[in-house]
Amino acid sequence: MNSLHGIDGLDFFNLGVVIGASTLADELKAKKLIKTGVDRLIVNYTGENPDVNMVNYIKSENKEVFLYIKESDIKYPLDDFIKSNEDLNIDGIIVKVVSEKSNIFTQYFEKNGI
Repeated sequence: MNSLHGIDGLDFFNLGVVIGASTLADELKAKKLIKTGVDRLIVNYTGENPDVNMVNYIKSENKEVFLYIKESDIKYPLDDFIKSNEDLNIDGIIVKVVSEKSNIFTQYFEKNGI
């Protein structure tokens, strides 16, 4: 991970760059970002699974890939959503929680008695 030793002993790091992953332009952007030293790419989930070939290319460059999705775009149970994206070989899923009341994680924990 690229990190910078910052002010007053604080470290700063490159969390990643958000990109699309469905068009040729997105693929070219990813290649350019990788060449400039980006550590990880965060793929913006738009309701369709990102291009598997693009994700595989990013992984072949030894970069981490995360899927970013708004909570409201998850149309089925969380564990089903995760399973449907396992074949992408991503490093993780980042979920933007919009409301405490509709929090998909709270619903998941309550459903599973956690």
